[in-house]
Amino acid sequence: MDIVGNWAGESEYMISWNLAADLPSDFAELMIDQGMKSFLIFPLKISNLVFAHIGFDNCDHQRIWTKPEIDLLKTISNLISFSFKREQIKGITSKMKRSTRSCGTLYPLAHLKFP
Repeated sequence: MDIVGNWAGESEYMISWNLAADLPSDFAELMIDQGMKSFLIFPLKISNLVFAHIGFDNCDHQRIWTKPEIDLLKTISNLISFSFKREQIKGITSKMKRSTRSCGTLYPLAHLKFP
């Protein structure tokens, strides 16, 4: 991921259909060794922080991605990011509920005296 992140920077997506010319040599070599001819990579983000990348590649020919294809794959990437965010929120909520329950068992309201 460091190679992708270093090459991508803050880009909305990374695209290449001429890997040897477009990419740093170590990144190009890695992709070419896997048989890729072209690719489209999107960052996956939670709260504007990149936590991973998802890539779509073509191993048959140097594909020139169309705008509708890019838009569709970006939407799919965003849905994946939103799913991770939802799971993160679910985990936090669950942890808070457990914490609240344990506080309730430690300090039951029946034992509190109010003036």
